[in-house]
Amino acid sequence: MLKLKFQTILVISILVAGCDTLNWRSNVKVTYEVTGTANNVMINYSSGSDAVDQEKAIELPWSREVEVKRGREIYIMSRSLHEGERQLTAKILKDGEILDSTEVNASFAVAIARAKAK
Repeated sequence: MLKLKFQTILVISILVAGCDTLNWRSNVKVTYEVTGTANNVMINYSSGSDAVDQEKAIELPWSREVEVKRGREIYIMSRSLHEGERQLTAKILKDGEILDSTEVNASFAVAIARAKAK
């Protein structure tokens, strides 16, 4: 009886660990957002293909939803291309929860947010 309970617990533990491992390898959707007073911005961000996407001369507000590998380090960098103090905020969100956010007020402002996709 005790041996059967132990075997049952062992099998359940292995199955749960296997599910976590499969879940760990899955993709998750994250949203990148850039807001602020700058009107000419360059944006680089981690994409789902393990590459970096770049968009230039973007007007704000800006956002993109991408799928990335769970556990992967991701980032977004936004940079104002004009002189004069500008406010930029870069955010990474998952299901509406802010994973990281940075706000900068400066000439040629650069705002970077980084997170681990979870």
